[in-house]
Amino acid sequence: MKIAVMGMGVAGSYLMARLKNSEHDVTGYERSPQERHDS
Repeated sequence: MKIAVMGMGVAGSYLMARLKNSEHDVTGYERSPQERHDS
């Protein structure tokens, strides 16, 4: 299953960490550029 996580704040990052070793295809998206992002 493909899963998209919208927002790489505390909750989104936690969810990505929990799902990364699963059988799902997980992709995270963040609106802010990497230089300005601070989770």
